[in-house]
Amino acid sequence: MITFQCLGCGQQLSVDEDRAGLNVTCSHCNQIIRVPRIPPAGVPPAPSQPVEWPPAGYKPPSCLPHAARPYAVMGTSGKATASLVLGIVSLFCLGVITGILAVVFGVIAQNEIRRNPSLTGSGLATAGIIIGIIGFVGHLFVLALILAH
Repeated sequence: MITFQCLGCGQQLSVDEDRAGLNVTCSHCNQIIRVPRIPPAGVPPAPSQPVEWPPAGYKPPSCLPHAARPYAVMGTSGKATASLVLGIVSLFCLGVITGILAVVFGVIAQNEIRRNPSLTGSGLATAGIIIGIIGFVGHLFVLALILAH
């Protein structure tokens, strides 16, 4: 017989050893739980409660810059990068199309960054919007000159 606790409600459960490694449903809270396997002889059993990491009360050292602190998952928004790349491309070719796309991606990226504090790239998005507008207007001006002649 294997005896273990439900991780959802703490209820003590017992099942036959042939159910080791299989999923069972807690009769108290109906949560699906995997029955722990029986460790081989001589191997100490695993802790019954999950180990908390980082430990309670842990604070990262204040001497580390924000980006280097452990557990601070940060990244640059891909849409902000796309906005900047499209903005630069809009200066040289297909400015009417890529300029509009640069502005659209930049605005979406800025909204995304505002909602999710782990994302960076607000400056990239702003630069993409500005350069995209310049590329768009510049190409419209060139098209107007070409059509006028």
